[in-house]
Amino acid sequence: MPDARSKSLKRYWRRFTPAQRSLILTTPAVPPRRRSNLEYVVAKALVRLGIPFEEQVRVGSKLVDFYLLERSTVVEVDGAYYHALWDRAQSEPLQDAALVAAGYTVVRLKEAQLASDPLGAVVRALDPEACDEAS
Repeated sequence: MPDARSKSLKRYWRRFTPAQRSLILTTPAVPPRRRSNLEYVVAKALVRLGIPFEEQVRVGSKLVDFYLLERSTVVEVDGAYYHALWDRAQSEPLQDAALVAAGYTVVRLKEAQLASDPLGAVVRALDPEACDEAS
């Protein structure tokens, strides 16, 4: 069970997969903020990997889930329900293209990717060349 730092984490503990629970329990705390369960898992993975980041910041005209400072990379976490909505599906490619045109790398992590191996999903998304070489 998670530590006493977060009442909402305790409330939603059953919604995390076993792999996500393991990552949460074995990674140092992340600063408290308002975030989705998936964003919490990604924040934990980034902390475990030692990658500095900012959450919910404005990059250009878009509010992004994570901005990786040293990489000029934007990480967006896509939950299955919210990101399946028609208007989101139409607007996200345009927003991503605007960020890429401004010189940022955009990485999207889907809920299904984060279910069984959240740490591995973040590593693969941020460094696909290393994963190709290992194959």
